[in-house]
Amino acid sequence: MVRPRQIQVLRYISDYWDWHDQAPTGREIAAAFGWHQSSEQFHLDILLGAGMLTRIPGKHRGLTITEAGLGVLNQAELDEP
Repeated sequence: MVRPRQIQVLRYISDYWDWHDQAPTGREIAAAFGWHQSSEQFHLDILLGAGMLTRIPGKHRGLTITEAGLGVLNQAELDEP
């Protein structure tokens, strides 16, 4: 089951891509949610482990939303009232 916070993080990353043509940094994600970077890494690790995100090794801003992650975002939009 995908938690609401995970959907919020995916949505933030997706929106950031739409506006900037690149992924946000960990620091930008943490700032957007008012977290310390350790909290940001915790949430990213969950999303990476669940296959909703991938990280391109050695690439700055290397986060990419996978098909599974896009499916979660699409389903969340359908479920919203």
